Amino acid sequence: MPVHSLIARVQFDLQWFAGQDCLAVCYKHPAKFSLIDESIPQEGDPIVAWNWQIDNQNFNTSSTNVDLANSGSYGVSLEVTTELGCIATLSLNDYLTVYDLPSPNFITEPEEINNCDKTIKIINFSTGYDSLSWNFGDGVVSSEDTSDYYTYSEVGNYIIKLNLVNEFGCE
Repeated sequence: MPVHSLIARVQFDLQWFAGQDCLAVCYKHPAKFSLIDESIPQEGDPIVAWNWQIDNQNFNTSSTNVDLANSGSYGVSLEVTTELGCIATLSLNDYLTVYDLPSPNFITEPEEINNCDKTIKIINFSTGYDSLSWNFGDGVVSSEDTSDYYTYSEVGNYIIKLNLVNEFGCE
């Protein structure tokens, strides 16, 4: 499972620079992000404390791994404190986004073919997708998005696979 990184940079003249506008992933159980602080304090005043806040979770290290259990957008806040007591905070609303995966669901009628009837009807109940690809298990691939009939050339055991992709590229 990929781990996505946040790089937060700060100079203590309070000019903050985020490494990216936002990070987004497709929802897996759970979505994982790696957060890394690359703040640049004033010379002679090193950072001694970190406080990350993400989805009601607090982390007190310069880098941390975050698991997000649900799809949605999440704000990220980082407060750093230097040895001399200087405090700087960066808050980014909706910085981490976790998208839902498409939900595949289809049936075939009949469930088995025979020598007399090698045709099946495919009924697609899938949701949350923008494009799809069917693999009928016999070397034929189709991107038709309809309840349709498919006829096999010979009787056999075939595994039909359905690949769905949503607008965010989640499969």
